[in-house]
Order: sequence, then structure tokens, then C-alpha cells
Amino acid sequence: MGVFQSCLRYLRRLLGNGDNASNSDVNEMHPLYQLPPELFRMIINKVDLHDEFALSQTSRGLRDVSRRHWEWETSQLPSNDRSRFWAGLAFTFPDHWACPQCNRMHPIDESDTPNTPQNPPCGADLSTRMINRGGYSLQQNHIQIALKLSRMGNSHRNYLDSLMRPHKHIRTTEFMFEPSFTEIYTARPRIINGRFILRREWVITDECHIMRPLFDHIIIPGCPHLNVFGKGIMHSKWWKRIGAALAQGATPGSEKISSLSKR
Repeated sequence: MGVFQSCLRYLRRLLGNGDNASNSDVNEMHPLYQLPPELFRMIINKVDLHDEFALSQTSRGLRDVSRRHWEWETSQLPSNDRSRFWAGLAFTFPDHWACPQCNRMHPIDESDTPNTPQNPPCGADLSTRMINRGGYSLQQNHIQIALKLSRMGNSHRNYLDSLMRPHKHIRTTEFMFEPSFTEIYTARPRIINGRFILRREWVITDECHIMRPLFDHIIIPGCPHLNVFGKGIMHSKWWKRIGAALAQGATPGSEKISSLSKR
């Protein structure tokens, strides 16, 4: 498969063997290879599957120790384990990200940002629906890539800046054909201590001469997951259930999201 070939080329470049390396013994003098085979096998059995794959592609000796048919074995894994395998590989690949839907790695598309979201090659819907407002759609792959690029330093720096660019959306709601509320929504992503944090802020102002007289009789809930202009508390509970489901179904090895909001 193309993805596996890409993995092999990348691993060989890391080892300085070049794209055309095959069964080279260039690194066979490394102290790692001086271990007794039984001890080496015990070590291999303790590493994660994606790490074993990476090790097995670095030299003939390690391929002989591993003796796995990787394409077939990964295709037989349960979905969660397959996701974990690809997420583990993508962790160190600067030009690819792991898709939790199709369980494959896709090349990075620098035109794909929360402000200009694109569909992945497999067509999966990766949007986090609770963070989709006014043309700003923060997707799972945006978070994964942003965390990885921030860890890698200067790699794809311009793309990282695009992923982390703040967003502002202004909407005016009418009442009796007159502007009544102005809602300003701002999303500011940040990465702090290896965690992706999104600060979301709603600022709602009113046209005093139209809406202020009604405030003695109307209470509008202001919790950010409520639709302020309709649906009310049931909509709130529905969004909370969706949020809990998203949190529980997060792909292993993927990112944690914290949401800060101003009420």
C-alpha cells in the first residue's frame, strides 16, 4: 500500500539509509544488535505495535526478529486498535495525520484550516459539531496536526499559524423587523503544556429602545451551549449529551480539548 511505502521511506531517511535502501546492514553494529536474541525478543514484545512496526523497518536483522506481515495484520485489528496503530505512527510523521474514521494516514493539506475546512481524502466527517460556528469548523485532524507541529518546532510553521488563527463572527437578530440582538462570537485556540485549548466567547448586546423594556418579563439563558435565540433548555441537554459522547469516543493518542467560555 502507498501509505506503508511512505512509512518505509520516511523511516529509512531517519536512519540515513536513503529512499533506495533495502536490506542494508549499515546499522548492524549498533549496540542494540549485540543483545542476545532472546532478550531482544522480550524487548520487542513489550513495545506498542506501531513502535514494533517502526523498528522492524530499520534493518534486516529487526525484520527477521519481527517476522510479521504488516499489511495483513493491521487489516485484522479491531477498529480501536487500528486507530491506535496509525495514531502512533503519525505522532512522528511531519507530513501525515491519522484519520480515526478510515484508520489510515492522510497527507497534510495546508489549505485545510478551521477557517477554511476541507474534506479529507476518504470523505469522513471529522467536524467537532459543538465547535462549528460562523464558518469556523474545528475538526479532529486540525487539533491533531496543530499539537504535532507545535511539538516539532519549525516544521510547517506557516500552516501551524493558520490552524491557530483566531476567528470572529458577528450576527444580528431581528425582532419585529428591527435589529434587536447583536451576537459577537470569538474563538481563540491556544496550545499550553501540550494541550489544545479553545477559548470561546459570546458577547451579546441589545438595541436598548427595542429590547430593554422586555427584560422585566423575559429571561434569556446565557450558557454558551444554549441556542440563545431559541430551543432553550432541551437544546442545552442535547448538546451536553453530544459533548459527553465525543469525549468518551476520542481516538487513543489523540488530543484533549479544553473549552473556556465567558458568560
